[in-house]
Amino acid sequence: MALLDVINNKSEKSNNRQLINTFEKYWVRAPRLGNTWWEDLINLLKKNLKDKTLYDKFKKNTNELDPELFTVYEWLEIYNFFSYLRFMDLGLIIRNKAKLKALNQKINNKKKDMNRFKYGAFFENEMYSKSLKCLNNLCHKKYNQNTKQNYEYLTNKLIGKINNNPILLDESHKNFKNFIKNKNIAILTDRLSMNDQSSEISKFDVVIRFNQLRDHQSKDNFLNKANVTSIIPDVMQKVNSNYDLPDEIKWIIVRDENEYNLHKNKKLKAKITFLNQNFGGAFFSGSPANQLRIILFLIMLDAKKIKIFNSDLCLTNKYHKVYSDNVWKNTSLGLPAFKERSMFIDHDPLFDFILTKNLYKKKLIDCDDELKLILEDSEEKYMNKLQQNYFSLSKEIPPIKYGEEYFTNYNK
Repeated sequence: MALLDVINNKSEKSNNRQLINTFEKYWVRAPRLGNTWWEDLINLLKKNLKDKTLYDKFKKNTNELDPELFTVYEWLEIYNFFSYLRFMDLGLIIRNKAKLKALNQKINNKKKDMNRFKYGAFFENEMYSKSLKCLNNLCHKKYNQNTKQNYEYLTNKLIGKINNNPILLDESHKNFKNFIKNKNIAILTDRLSMNDQSSEISKFDVVIRFNQLRDHQSKDNFLNKANVTSIIPDVMQKVNSNYDLPDEIKWIIVRDENEYNLHKNKKLKAKITFLNQNFGGAFFSGSPANQLRIILFLIMLDAKKIKIFNSDLCLTNKYHKVYSDNVWKNTSLGLPAFKERSMFIDHDPLFDFILTKNLYKKKLIDCDDELKLILEDSEEKYMNKLQQNYFSLSKEIPPIKYGEEYFTNYNK
């Protein structure tokens, strides 16, 4: 609401006090940025970033901010704000301030929940030996011993070090591990594409697709082959309402073993395995999105070969109906509106880009030519592409819960 008020303020001089007060409500000492910084930001947003001189000046001034100005938490709250606006260029500058602050801060044995920022910053910067030293200092409530072992296992994989500390697997994990043993695995996203790769995909022993229901099988150029499906929670409700899965689906990967009591669905012939807390916690900012979480899960189970098809790491938002019916919703204008809180805040697309790129560099995964080109981009270029594809205050943005408040559509 505070953002709506300042954007719609017709006066030459914006009253940004309400916006600053809102940030302070969430423990961000916003006045430290100064009135001029806030005024320039509001003026930029009013002009939809079309004032290039002001835009360049504002980016320069933001880049010169001292990382010590805020705590890591405060920097990341500001980053979330710009991620919500889809103002990704500026968001990257703010996020890098947070990372520098995290790298410089000392391990805090009293407030262990803050240590994950330092761990995540080391991890993103490929300083894996230092990230391993931080593991035991992570908060036990959010990162239990099993989770820490998974993180250690993944980190050692990235280092190329033999894991002497075996991970703990439950019975479903062991069975699924046996199912994929010595098999080549293709992971195929639900993004719409005309790039026909069916001949290559057909050669894989295991094909994992997302949200495969019998009534909603994707009709694309990728072959309808799939023997494993990963299902997001919203689609899970349909499965538990006795929706059938295609006959070829042998395994379902879901987030949590207690999710919608799936095991009670007597119609299901497929076996079920669970991600549980495997890489569900945040690294630096945001937890891995489902595609990356599945990749990490397969790496944890020592998959022979993993190749990613049809992914552009959120650079477009064109998905098949089975996915869009559940992840999109209609706005008051009847236009499809992506749930950007999930895409840009709960999950940080930049983290997924960074880690996917590092996994590819370390030859832990392979990917198709389109994704290879994306992974050649710098962080700056990737974020700039996100901004070009998503930022526009002329488009309607759906209400997104932010703490106790709701940001509402700009054009109402």
